[in-house]
Amino acid sequence: MPPHLSADRPAGQPSGHGTVEGLISQTRRLRGEVDAVRRDTRGDGSDPEERWQRALYDLALHQLNDLDQHLAQLREGPPPVSADPAAAFPGPA
Repeated sequence: MPPHLSADRPAGQPSGHGTVEGLISQTRRLRGEVDAVRRDTRGDGSDPEERWQRALYDLALHQLNDLDQHLAQLREGPPPVSADPAAAFPGPA
């Protein structure tokens, strides 16, 4: 059994912009593969197990889309800092 990789310890890849680009590429490739499998499992929707599988594929795709967006934010870096601190952290309305 391979050792568990901790979030505190990188998986042997250098840190930086190239790593984020690699993660974005992997995420997009995985999203395409999950979508292809999802399309191949289409049924008429009458089988509860098919509906359950379809829902899980849809959830996985949604999460991969979110991951892609978060990684893109990491690649782009933090937003510009506003001169007005209240604008960065608006209080309750």
